Amino acid sequence: MSPKNKSQSIVVLGGGFLGKNITSYFKKNYHHVKLIDRKICDLLDLKKLSILFQSIPPSSTFIIPAAVTRLISNDRDSYDKNIKIIKNLLKVIPIHAKHVIFFSTIDVYGLNPTLPISELNPVNPNDFYAKAKLDSEIILKKEAGIKGFNLTILRLCGIYGKGDTSKSTINRLVSSAINGRRINITSDPDIERDFILVNDISRIVENIVDNKIIGIFNIATGKSQTIYAIAKKIVSTLNFKVDINIQNKIEGNRVLKLQFNTSSLSNKFKDFKMTSLDDGLVDYINNYLTHEIKNKNED
Repeated sequence: MSPKNKSQSIVVLGGGFLGKNITSYFKKNYHHVKLIDRKICDLLDLKKLSILFQSIPPSSTFIIPAAVTRLISNDRDSYDKNIKIIKNLLKVIPIHAKHVIFFSTIDVYGLNPTLPISELNPVNPNDFYAKAKLDSEIILKKEAGIKGFNLTILRLCGIYGKGDTSKSTINRLVSSAINGRRINITSDPDIERDFILVNDISRIVENIVDNKIIGIFNIATGKSQTIYAIAKKIVSTLNFKVDINIQNKIEGNRVLKLQFNTSSLSNKFKDFKMTSLDDGLVDYINNYLTHEIKNKNED
């Protein structure tokens, strides 16, 4: 990567799990990185946002992971807030912006997607969160056509990694295994999911920024695994006995199998290698145990 690329201005809009990890990653490699989280400015407050943006270089690259998450609420009010955030940001992002990178979700494909899922799949969101993400994509594409900035939309599957406390399936499985010596699988154990290490997301975004990659991409490894298989991998990584308890509750409104065609991702991100779940789990569990030991020593 050229020094010129590394000197450009990067603005991360949203300080959640993804926003903090991306900011931390970029600060190691770029000279000008600014994180705008709730402590700095409420993205729902257009007046304060407008004042803040007066000090931001107009030719910046803007990364938007911000959203009212499904974990907080998944109703009409959350939908309205998510759309307002996007509309507010588009009112203050300068016309000379270099690039906008928006984090969407694979949930835009709905409950019964044709497998394997590609970017050409029809979209059919089934809840307010997924609909807000899809409608945000539409709004962003229209604005990109008007203002002329580069736009990249990343539809994310499950993410895990540093700082995901209580926010990822991997975290819940690992924490219950370590702290309770038991993994309770309360859903169908044969549900298939694809999980991405958060550091890989940061590396993908870096590729986008440095190589001006535009388009819509499903971000997945393409190697889905069942929840039960993942639980077994966690148990095998730990050096103590952990029971796996399958309750097998019947759940509605959940996709049973998520499998992805990642050819579009591979074609644009040549030579990019995702971290395997096996390697990611080893790193994740080691970090988790180190953090647990540190907390106990501090107590």
